Order: sequence, then C-alpha cells, then structure tokens
Amino acid sequence: MERRLAERTETNVLLTCRVPARPCRATMLDVSHLGCSLEMPDANIELGGTALLDLPGAGEISGLVVWVRGKRAGVRFHRRLTGKAAVVLGLEEPEPEPAAEPLAAAGDSNLREMLRHWIRRLTGGLS
Repeated sequence: MERRLAERTETNVLLTCRVPARPCRATMLDVSHLGCSLEMPDANIELGGTALLDLPGAGEISGLVVWVRGKRAGVRFHRRLTGKAAVVLGLEEPEPEPAAEPLAAAGDSNLREMLRHWIRRLTGGLS
C-alpha cells in the first residue's frame, strides 16, 4: 500500500534528470506539491540518491529518491513546489494579470488640468 502525503496529478512531462550525476531522459508520470514518480529507462536509480530534475519552463527541482521499482522511482522534493513550477505542472492556477489603473487614479485634479490644457491647444485657446 502506498503512503502518499498529498494527492497526485497525472502528468506525461518529458524532462532531463540527474540521478545521481549523469543526465538522462525521464518521464514524470504524476506529481504533487511534495513529490513525483518518474520513469527513467536509461538510468541506474539508487534508493536514497538525490534527483535533480530540469523541468522545461520552470528550472531545476531537487528531491530524494524514496522508492525504486525497476526503471521507475518516487521522488520526494526537498522543498514544496510553488510558484512557476507548480503552475507549469498544473498544480496551481497562474496569478491573474494586474488590471491597468484607470487614468483618473493619477488624481482627478491632474486629469482635469491636462484636459483643459489639451482643449486650449486644440481650440487655439478659445475655452
């Protein structure tokens, strides 16, 4: 029986992994904020080894190999996934873009003065 600390999300992310040092291709099969499972057909995976995952679009993630079954391994991340890595892997929603401040936020009196100035220039000073 598996003892997971967090619910996993299925993935099919291709990445480069170093376990322990030699780079190899890997497929991330599932992921949570705390860990993932990997399939590494060309790697010698050692229980207790450090895994360094190069995640496209999110940088490097490190973790500890906590189980090995043939060419598959479970990795517990050294730090909880947050930010860009969590968004790239579909664990979190991206932060909404900040709304542009309306021009009036600069100050209503400044806006009125700018409008008067441009109306005077456009009308030749008739206002």
